[in-house]
Amino acid sequence: MSRLEGTNLSGGLTLVVPNSDYTDKGSTRFTGSQTGGGNGGTFAPDYVVAPSFYLTHQLNDKLSVGVGMFVPFGAKLDYGNTG
Repeated sequence: MSRLEGTNLSGGLTLVVPNSDYTDKGSTRFTGSQTGGGNGGTFAPDYVVAPSFYLTHQLNDKLSVGVGMFVPFGAKLDYGNTG
């Protein structure tokens, strides 16, 4: 950032294509009773777009400031609400 001159703006989109599924082979609580959840399936969407945005500004030849905003994961997982 300290080597960038003036004001700079950068943005981007990252396409996240998760491939995840699971199979529950009989989950139980520590007491031995059934958890009551589903028996498996897919818990990730087909795709998600994760945005990013960065801005830098040179205050003088020795000092610059900047800000960045981004989505660190972007998987949008959904395990359901049962159990």
